Amino acid sequence: MRRGRLATLAVLDEAVERVCRELPGWAGLAALATLPLRFLEVHFLNRAAELGSHAGEYGRYLTSLSWLITLALPLAFWGRAVLAHAVTLALSGERQLGRRPLRLRPAALAAGFYAHLAAQVLVLLFAFTVAGSALALILSGLAVATVPLQERVGPWAPLSTAFGNARPLRVHVGLFLLAALAFGVAFANLAMFFGAGLWVARALPGLDLTRWDALLSLHNRHFRLLVAAGAALAVEPFWIAALTVAVHRRRARQSGEDLRAWFEELTAERAG
Repeated sequence: MRRGRLATLAVLDEAVERVCRELPGWAGLAALATLPLRFLEVHFLNRAAELGSHAGEYGRYLTSLSWLITLALPLAFWGRAVLAHAVTLALSGERQLGRRPLRLRPAALAAGFYAHLAAQVLVLLFAFTVAGSALALILSGLAVATVPLQERVGPWAPLSTAFGNARPLRVHVGLFLLAALAFGVAFANLAMFFGAGLWVARALPGLDLTRWDALLSLHNRHFRLLVAAGAALAVEPFWIAALTVAVHRRRARQSGEDLRAWFEELTAERAG
């Protein structure tokens, strides 16, 4: 019953397998849809840090940037919700997905987006606490992963569907810690990649790399933010897929589907 276990490593193993072998295109779509949001966030954070104590004098400019981020948020949510739908269909035994992951019900998207916005508010409220912000990020991811399960639009039903699947919390906390570790590894690899590119370029005669040394240095805040955005884009599809797998397995255990699937697999192995 390896595929039926609700354990952190088992969930992550299946999520990675699904994304890499069956759904790389949908993971790429999710990353592309999230790309504008991540780069706008990088630009906003970098400009706000540059302005520092004078940020209040440029309130209209920063407000316009925040509106652009708000406009990019639905596209990013849609891309990740499509990936969650693709994972859900694959877990249900669908082999030829075609364009079916794109066929999300508007009501389900609206309900999931509402839950996602509520989780984003929690992220902002608990941004200064490690445990609180981590839990809020988990809830934000679950709002995406549960979009295919959303059935009703209202003040409480979408929140119940999304956040009610946070149990068992230990699994989701484990997935969050592994995602944070993967983010750190991706960040280091991307920074090393650009560093290796500079090292190779130095072997070419006649190139003045003084400016590029400054731009592609981790001492450059803008570069750090861009590398962080790239690392997030690389890790996020696996994070959403893992949360979707965890939700699917929890619901399968509650309904007994995992036992039926295990029995059918065992019968097929004996028959073979």
